[in-house]
Amino acid sequence: MHPQTAVAGGLRHWRGASALADARVVEGCGGASSASGSGGQGAAGSGSRSVERTLRGARDFAVASWCEAEVNMRFLLALALCSWHPLAQSHQEADSSMSCVERLEMPIYPALARAARVVGVVTATVAVSPGGPIQVTTSAGGHLLLTAAVETAIRASTFQASCTGKSVRLIFNFGLDSNPAKRVSYGYPNQFWISALPPPPGLVGAP
Repeated sequence: MHPQTAVAGGLRHWRGASALADARVVEGCGGASSASGSGGQGAAGSGSRSVERTLRGARDFAVASWCEAEVNMRFLLALALCSWHPLAQSHQEADSSMSCVERLEMPIYPALARAARVVGVVTATVAVSPGGPIQVTTSAGGHLLLTAAVETAIRASTFQASCTGKSVRLIFNFGLDSNPAKRVSYGYPNQFWISALPPPPGLVGAP
């Protein structure tokens, strides 16, 4: 099922459930208030007015707290549904663009970046060109050493000819990790983690 169709159906279901919950909240609050009033008359007849007022106040407070919690719960549910839609759409688009990748070379952690303990994230957008060199645009916040490594790897990669005119977004996370077995890992749908061993203590590299 398409995510937008699923979201539309979910929203219709939630609106119906919310309307029913509203009716139940009003009925519950009104019923509690009526019971409180009738109970007050019975208590007044028995000569325990002060006790009845205390009980009525506690009961009204409990009903008000329950009503407020019910409203807050429905608001949080609506917020979650609204937030899920663009997130699901973004993941679908990223997953679709990854199908354009025929062979992706992984960047090599630059030796100078490792020596200088440079870490960071590089986001690259690849424009697939018809039979020509691909165009790579990297994020402005990435370190120059890491950005150069990403561009070199992407230019050595290949992309589907049927994706001419489309863009592929790739996210590379560079970090230092003392685990020698962890060098490259993948995160759905378009994230990659590139790791290197930390430099020996006392080794100073170029910034």
